[in-house]
Amino acid sequence: MLQVFYYKHTMKSAYFPVGLVTIFLVVYVVIAASGLSYFLTAMLFTISPILVIWMVFRVLKSPYNSHKTFNDHFYEDHSYRKIPDEAENA
Repeated sequence: MLQVFYYKHTMKSAYFPVGLVTIFLVVYVVIAASGLSYFLTAMLFTISPILVIWMVFRVLKSPYNSHKTFNDHFYEDHSYRKIPDEAENA
């Protein structure tokens, strides 16, 4: 039961796909740089766009909602304020 809850929770989280694709990238780079196998490198390269699309889909569909607006906080992780355009003030 706990394993099913853990699986459902991790699959809905945005951190799981990002971590998995990051680990995949590191493995790919190590195999490509070491020249281990051309077939394995080509296979991982072929799979990588599918994983990146899956990761982007999961991150965009994650239930995380920000309470900050684009005009108030230009970047979410920094308190930088957007400079208002002259056209917005007119």
